[in-house]
Amino acid sequence: MKCSRCHEEAVIYYPQSRQALCAEHLKEYIERKVKRAIERFKMLKRGEKVLVAVSGGKDSLMLWEILVDMGYDTEGLYIDLGLGEYSKSSEEYSRGFAEERDLTLRIVRVKEDHGIDIVAAAKRLRRPTCSVCGTVKRYIMNREAVEAGRVLATGHNMDDEASTLLGNLLTWNGEQLLRASPSLPSTHPKLARRIKPLIYVSERESATYCFSHGIKYIIPECPYSEGARLSVVKEALSKIEDRSPGSLLNFVDGFYRKSEGILCRRNGGIKEGVELKPCPLCGYLTSSSGPCAFCRLKSLFSSGE
Repeated sequence: MKCSRCHEEAVIYYPQSRQALCAEHLKEYIERKVKRAIERFKMLKRGEKVLVAVSGGKDSLMLWEILVDMGYDTEGLYIDLGLGEYSKSSEEYSRGFAEERDLTLRIVRVKEDHGIDIVAAAKRLRRPTCSVCGTVKRYIMNREAVEAGRVLATGHNMDDEASTLLGNLLTWNGEQLLRASPSLPSTHPKLARRIKPLIYVSERESATYCFSHGIKYIIPECPYSEGARLSVVKEALSKIEDRSPGSLLNFVDGFYRKSEGILCRRNGGIKEGVELKPCPLCGYLTSSSGPCAFCRLKSLFSSGE
């Protein structure tokens, strides 16, 4: 199959528009989608510095490359979650990507730097590993971005965003829907601005981009994510997209276009009526009357409980 624009060998086909694209025209198309998201949701201003959270996966590494090519001042952040061979492989891909392109990658090791064993903490608290992991990642990403004076960019793609939105709709999670936004502003010096520039880019496009541009990435999913509720929602949406191409884009784009001013309250993703206070131990924000959730996790191990 030939590219619809230049007649080079195509790497991807879009049935909804009946067009095929080669590697270079796919890159241009994805960059336009990223630029559209950045401009529509006012994610970045020219000259702003970005901290890209990378996991060794296709989406975050592709996002990092695209932001660099678009001229943004970037650094990468890899969080070693201490999840055995999966974390080792993820770090290798992240480090290899950065070294090949002479980019700066900062690495935070949860166990060595903060004393938290995520798997052990989940067992002690009788919580899903993903829940503990999410608490740790959100804290570290925010803290690193604040201390670096950078906007935090994550590689959530269109499939991720659609799954999250639909998952919250299925359970009528009003609080999460009220906070939903691809661009959350900073409302406090200890709260980083957070953006998701890939919300119009599909998982299929990310995988094709990486394959056709020589980006090596980790393929297996995190072993602790198996069976997670959002994974089931994502599989269902994938089947819908296969039967009706363009459905995910229409859903995500339509949600933010039609709910703007109704659901998105532009308050930095903080639930209205919730008072945030500095954690007495680390100084970062928490809605708790005592230490923040991250510091409470640290205390599990420092106290020897």
